[in-house]
Amino acid sequence: MIEEKGLHYHLKYRYEGMYKNGLEDGTWTITNTNDVLVSTMNFKKGLQDGELKIYNEIGETICLVVYDKGEKVDTLGDIVNVDEITRVLEDLSNNYVDIWKTNNIDDDENYCRGEGYLMDKMNKE
Repeated sequence: MIEEKGLHYHLKYRYEGMYKNGLEDGTWTITNTNDVLVSTMNFKKGLQDGELKIYNEIGETICLVVYDKGEKVDTLGDIVNVDEITRVLEDLSNNYVDIWKTNNIDDDENYCRGEGYLMDKMNKE
């Protein structure tokens, strides 16, 4: 198993986490240009797995959704404040797929996979 730190930038936001065998694994974070935490997301083997949280500038959770092996799970604890998310995320709010660079790889809108999973799939094809 190969583990390495992941770090990249997208639309002025800093993404940081770990890769295992080239796929996102563990908690990834997004911070803005002022080094303020914007979002956290848990991954396992390149799939979103666990909580996705988006925070405002004072650390309040403005979005909380849960994923299980890439599939969004509806829970009573879901929080989605669209107006506040749009305000906080600025550039990313025009296309929410850009927030975690996930994509619908198998034409199944219920599944979300990280960038490492997508890259691995493309390299195999």
